[in-house]
Amino acid sequence: MSFFVCIGVGFGLIYLPAIVSVGFYFEEKRSTAMGIAVCGSGLGTLAFPAIMPYIIDSPLSFGYIGALLLEAGIIFVCILFGALMVMKL
Repeated sequence: MSFFVCIGVGFGLIYLPAIVSVGFYFEEKRSTAMGIAVCGSGLGTLAFPAIMPYIIDSPLSFGYIGALLLEAGIIFVCILFGALMVMKL
């Protein structure tokens, strides 16, 4: 259960501040910058399911639990950077 809470908090802290901060920073080419910023979330959603089978079956033998711990670590870093963006706004 805590894994899903961390995912939700991490993604929530990253997505909204990233979009809002792009809107504050760019004035002339705001639409292009917003398109690139929004595209990043879709790219991550596409990349993680494609990469995870290779991480699970890798020669380093992460296994299923190791792959989940790796993904949780990445999401935890996202929580930290998302919190920094929220504090900056």
